[in-house]
Amino acid sequence: MSLRTQLGLTDGSPSPAQRAVQAWPVWVARHSVLARVDDPEQLAQWLRGAATVEANEVLLALGELGAVDGADDTAAASVLAELLVPGATAIARDLHTMCPRMDELVAGQLWISVRTLSWANRIQVASTVLMNVRRDVLRHLGWATPWADRVSLLDPTQDQDASWLAIECHRSQVEQRGAQEALYDLLEEAVEDQVLPSREVRLLLGLAEASDAVVTRRANAGLTSKPAVRAVAADQHTSSASVERRARRALAQLRGTYARRSA
Repeated sequence: MSLRTQLGLTDGSPSPAQRAVQAWPVWVARHSVLARVDDPEQLAQWLRGAATVEANEVLLALGELGAVDGADDTAAASVLAELLVPGATAIARDLHTMCPRMDELVAGQLWISVRTLSWANRIQVASTVLMNVRRDVLRHLGWATPWADRVSLLDPTQDQDASWLAIECHRSQVEQRGAQEALYDLLEEAVEDQVLPSREVRLLLGLAEASDAVVTRRANAGLTSKPAVRAVAADQHTSSASVERRARRALAQLRGTYARRSA
């Protein structure tokens, strides 16, 4: 059963956008930014051509409408969830070998993330929701602890591996909640601050997952370990050198940005 089917988006039945036509004027009255789109059925097309800031404002409006601590309108939540299906499908495809029911897991976490969206924090909706979906699916499957245990052993004074991810900037979080939780917090913050593009965040998440799937020695533990880099390179049909170069550039950007803020 596909992810779309899991969300109740079946062929032959009205889409969430089609069902929202009558409610749209009411939603526009609550959030004037929605007036940028005349017809909710044209929403996906409009988003593809809109500026990033304007697009996110529309998604935030839908997020408030659909969140349980907002208008609590499940019709609006369905519209937002459908807009995020392509990204959620990519997550399910990336992780499909980990569980035969991956579409079901991703669909469930997508719905939860949409309904609990932190709209009041003015987040970057698409990137943050999809990153949370990926994180929560992995946590559900029990992949949250081994990588954290290994990364927490890394000595950040050693330049042999930059994969400690500027965690010295979040030292108290690491001590309280573990390295991988700090990693996700840091990447979520990076998405919201637009420090990294979503493509590079996804790369770092893939490396984190790959590091759990291989056996490494302590000296090679972390995101840029050779086994993890090779695994991600094979999955993305690119070279290990390209993956490592992108990862180290992203890590340097994270370290530079958040180290300056913590100074």
